[in-house]
Amino acid sequence: MSLNLIIVLIFNESAFTCRFNGEDLEVMVELSEVIRGRRRDLGLRQQDLAELSAVSERFIRELEHGKQGVRMDKVTDVLDALGLELHALVRK
Repeated sequence: MSLNLIIVLIFNESAFTCRFNGEDLEVMVELSEVIRGRRRDLGLRQQDLAELSAVSERFIRELEHGKQGVRMDKVTDVLDALGLELHALVRK
């Protein structure tokens, strides 16, 4: 069974969509690009974002470089600090 999933990041009524089909691991690369871009738009250093998110600077570096297998609770902490929301919709 293949699971089709769309992940949508929302801030300021703008949305970024990352698509994931169960075999495609590109979602973390796209997610990392959104996170890095938003951090830069806000004028934050990785250290600043780490402090705001209560995660390590190493975690921010790894997340922005698309590391697989990151903890989603930490990812949501980072997204919260950036003013982003994560929504997952299962497509049929």
